[in-house]
Amino acid sequence: MKYGVIQRRFWQLLSFLGQHDYLINAMPASLEHVTSKTELLNSDLNDDGYAFVQRSEGRWAERLYKDKGVEAEGKFLEKWHAQLLSERANAFSAKAAA
Repeated sequence: MKYGVIQRRFWQLLSFLGQHDYLINAMPASLEHVTSKTELLNSDLNDDGYAFVQRSEGRWAERLYKDKGVEAEGKFLEKWHAQLLSERANAFSAKAAA
C-alpha cells in the first residue's frame, strides 16, 4: 500500500467533512498539506460530524485495500451520509408521530 493512497483517502475524508460543515477546527488546505502528523480529533468535529465519523470510519478504513479512486470512493461517503440523514429523518418522524 502506497502512502500516497492513504494520504489521499485521509484528505478525501477531511474534505468531505469540511464540505458538509462537520468540522469545527481548520484542517489542511490541500492534499499537499496532509502529512504523517496530520490528525483528526473528536474535538475537531461538531456533533453531526462526530456522528458521521463514528458511523462510517470503520467502513471507510475497510475500503483501503479496495480503493477505486477519488470518484468511486466519494460515492461511498455520499451513500453513507445519505443513510445517516435518512435514519435521522425517520427517527425524527417517529418521535413526532408518537
